[in-house]
Amino acid sequence: MLKLSDDHRSWRTIRRILQTHTYTTILLPTKNGKLYRIRKAGIPEACQQAIYDVFGINGKDLPAKKTVVLRDSKLATL
Repeated sequence: MLKLSDDHRSWRTIRRILQTHTYTTILLPTKNGKLYRIRKAGIPEACQQAIYDVFGINGKDLPAKKTVVLRDSKLATL
């Protein structure tokens, strides 16, 4: 798809560019002992978004993973 979009960079270059698009983890403790953990993608840079655009991916809408750590340390997905 990249070549069809006239993007002839190597796969190695594409991977290097996309590897710098990072996620962050937000930890929210509560008074009742639960800890909410949210993993969310950062806003992609223009060069990253250009690659996502070729594949029809909105980099701002990448999935976030939400979990809660219970008192007995088991993870539950929200």
